[in-house]
Amino acid sequence: MIIFAAYFVTTYTNGGGGHDYYEVFRYCFDKYLPMFAVFICAKEVEEQRIVRILFTFFLIYFGFGLVEYLLNHNYIREAIATAFPSTKAKDMFGPAGITNGFGTSSWRTRISITTKHPTVLGALLSTMFLFSLSYFKDAKEKFNIHREKVVLAALLITILLSGSRTSMGCAFLGCVIYFTNSLSFRKKLLAIITYAVLAVSLSSYAISSFSSKEGGSSLDLRQQQLLFTLVEFASKPLFGHGLYYTNHSILANAGESGNMYYSKEETQGLESIIFYTLLDIGLFGAFALIVFYGEIFFTFFSRRKEHPRLAMQGLLETSLLVVFLILSGEIGRNTEMCILFIGMSLGFLHKELEEAKATEADPALLEQSEDFENE
Repeated sequence: MIIFAAYFVTTYTNGGGGHDYYEVFRYCFDKYLPMFAVFICAKEVEEQRIVRILFTFFLIYFGFGLVEYLLNHNYIREAIATAFPSTKAKDMFGPAGITNGFGTSSWRTRISITTKHPTVLGALLSTMFLFSLSYFKDAKEKFNIHREKVVLAALLITILLSGSRTSMGCAFLGCVIYFTNSLSFRKKLLAIITYAVLAVSLSSYAISSFSSKEGGSSLDLRQQQLLFTLVEFASKPLFGHGLYYTNHSILANAGESGNMYYSKEETQGLESIIFYTLLDIGLFGAFALIVFYGEIFFTFFSRRKEHPRLAMQGLLETSLLVVFLILSGEIGRNTEMCILFIGMSLGFLHKELEEAKATEADPALLEQSEDFENE
């Protein structure tokens, strides 16, 4: 509700009409309501059944990515673009969005499979990877351990093929957090010290890597985007300039309202949620997003002792989605796709809590649940 209120207020303060309020409703409906739909479904369906289906989908998706890489052509997007032609004569990938060859860097490939951009694919895959990683220790009890390893390896390979540096970093950081969490206190302390030393040692390499564009964003570009944002933000700091202001007024080419990709040299996409949040909905909107993601994070964090696996799953997904949005921003509806997995984890967790309460009231229900899982 607080996010809806933020967009409503910014629309009101900028003199929006009836259509603008409709856009606010549709925006919030499209972006956040699916999370609640998945939450409800996850509560009603057995977790093992959902995860098995998802693991199969992950492997199929990996196969699509491997085919795209080997053939150097995205036939899936070509089929989609042919069936549903774009209203634009040209976008960043050529006519109708058909992808043909993503060798845009000296050291990385850039596949996109069914997504609009390789970075979008990276965001989706890193979330899938972290979702699957949380089952690594439970695979022997609930799943085939060999299939679990194959799924994780397949997702990791596809992340590398996407060429998204942010996704690679998120996947790596998620692994570090996941395995460090299982250590004793003394080993955790030693691990953190080791990580700090390595971070300092590799910082110069990381800075030099991001200082060159190489088919992605450089540090100079991010500084340029930050300065541009601060200048625009100063005129309306509290409630912002209105929904879609960044896309429709700043990033749109002349005569192409709504084209959000790289149209002005001084903006180059504003690739961070911080930039366009401050411009569109101001400080109040930024506060609303902090409350939204903070509440989800706290829900998982508060249950880390009762249900460590699901809590860790949700913490990884939520934390690293926020990191991804800060570093690379929203491209091609990546938030909506990733937030589905967060909603699913919330549903699993809520179901576990309800079953725990029911078991305390009637211990016989525990035996019935175990019999069902064994079947």
